[in-house]
Amino acid sequence: MNSRKFTGRFSVVVLSLVLLALSQIVMAADNISYDEYLIKSLNDENIGRRASAAQLLGDRSVQLAVQPLINMLQSDKDFRVRIVAAVSIYKVGDSSVLSQLKKIYKNEKNRTVRHVLSGIIVAFQTQEQKSITL
Repeated sequence: MNSRKFTGRFSVVVLSLVLLALSQIVMAADNISYDEYLIKSLNDENIGRRASAAQLLGDRSVQLAVQPLINMLQSDKDFRVRIVAAVSIYKVGDSSVLSQLKKIYKNEKNRTVRHVLSGIIVAFQTQEQKSITL
């Protein structure tokens, strides 16, 4: 094979790999900025935007969103948004907030939110027990 042809093909392969790596970096950065946007949206004045952001953060399992979701669960005036926040915390799967969830449960006035929190607390406790016995 001609050395020019080899060098040309090699350059194309290297360039393709560099472009692929750059696209992966850009996609990761886009995901982070989107997650940050969703976290900021948890404080939006629009109830639909707050609830949608909470749900998307749970669906995406965004670990950074757990504490903002806890804050939402504690302070949002709308019980429906608090339910979405609780379910999203569960979807992320961070059982380290179990003690916080128990405190929120004790102070929660809405019966439906308490019911949802009760199920999540039991589910997290079951997960912890299974991991201890393994």
